[in-house]
Amino acid sequence: NSVKPYNHQEAIRAIDLASEYRMSGNSFFQQGKLDKAAENYQKAYMIDVGSRAVSGLKLAMTYEKIGRYNDGVKLLEEMIQNGELSANGVKNANAIRARLLVAKAQQGGTN
Repeated sequence: NSVKPYNHQEAIRAIDLASEYRMSGNSFFQQGKLDKAAENYQKAYMIDVGSRAVSGLKLAMTYEKIGRYNDGVKLLEEMIQNGELSANGVKNANAIRARLLVAKAQQGGTN
């Protein structure tokens, strides 16, 4: 099992691509196209370790808007457990998680 050597150009392309996905997600979110926003935030989250926290929090907030409460809670818990968030990020994640759990309970806990 070999480790792929670091390639600076590939890393820059990945960061740029993740940024494009995040910007597209922001645009779709503002337009109310939440499924497309979630899709783009998910792609950014999977690509870029450097700003993964931003993409993940945006994805969780989008899940909240479209009623995918379990997905949002699971994502936030994984981010916290994996140490992907700063102290402030954990605070924000816990606030979003609390909202998701309340919304889930109000819906009868099915999503």
